[in-house]
Amino acid sequence: MTSDLDIYCSANELIKERGLKGASDYATHRIHTLLELGDQDGANVWRRIRAVLLNLSGIKFKDDPVN
Repeated sequence: MTSDLDIYCSANELIKERGLKGASDYATHRIHTLLELGDQDGANVWRRIRAVLLNLSGIKFKDDPVN
């Protein structure tokens, strides 16, 4: 299992590299790609990263399962 610290560090690095919106878009893309490949565990890690990104931003999307 990936630690909470690793998730936060990954989210932080993504923000540095891509900006907040780009990081969120990338995380969403990774989730969908991994699900298509049948990698549920990998998709769950990226869901956690995306949740941190959204929490850091304060953005709330209607009907988003992360919120």
